[in-house]
Amino acid sequence: MHRDIKPQNILIGYENDGLRSPIHLLHFQTALLRVLNAITARQDYLRNKREELAATDALIARRFTPRCQFDRTHDRLLFDLAVDPARVSWFWKWRERLHRKFCYEHKGQP
Repeated sequence: MHRDIKPQNILIGYENDGLRSPIHLLHFQTALLRVLNAITARQDYLRNKREELAATDALIARRFTPRCQFDRTHDRLLFDLAVDPARVSWFWKWRERLHRKFCYEHKGQP
């Protein structure tokens, strides 16, 4: 849920004009909560999606412009890891992460 908006504060400032019953206000509040939760979930998804896209772009860049001998040797696996990670074994993923962590050429990459 959004940090600034709390469920109990959604209808503050909304005055009942006498035409709506408390049930209508409750339905209105519930609808607003659903919209708020959907927006928050979408923002979290996009944030993770951006990070995933940045990591994919970095792998493709390493494939076509290798910075070190490891990248030159394993260029095909780097491309497979970027395009279809399901085809690459868990051992290779682990090995690539270790290399990225300790290789001087890849410091600061996602």
